[in-house]
Amino acid sequence: ETRRIYQNLGGYYFEIIDTDCDIIAKTTSIDVYGKSIGVRKLTRLFQYDPISYDAALPDIQVTARNEIVITVPVVSSVGYQRTDWVGRTIRVEIGENIDEQNRPKRTTPGPTP
Repeated sequence: ETRRIYQNLGGYYFEIIDTDCDIIAKTTSIDVYGKSIGVRKLTRLFQYDPISYDAALPDIQVTARNEIVITVPVVSSVGYQRTDWVGRTIRVEIGENIDEQNRPKRTTPGPTP
């Protein structure tokens, strides 16, 4: 389901799509796709699992510094992330990543007394 469309943002078209899959297990993901104006094929730029259906959707900006900035307040986990596309750097800013907070911290053993 298309949840948001950004038309002619810096010469690009972006679409935010919510995908539900119930084949093996219930999963939901939010995908951010982009394409240049006049091009038919969408390219996936970023995918994440939301904390809920009602969670805030990503915001997208195209900066003068040759960057596409995707801002998401909170995610459950990140599934896919491109770092560049059509000659532009993609920067993803995530306010809170629940998966990283729940992951056990790696520790290195200290010196033996």
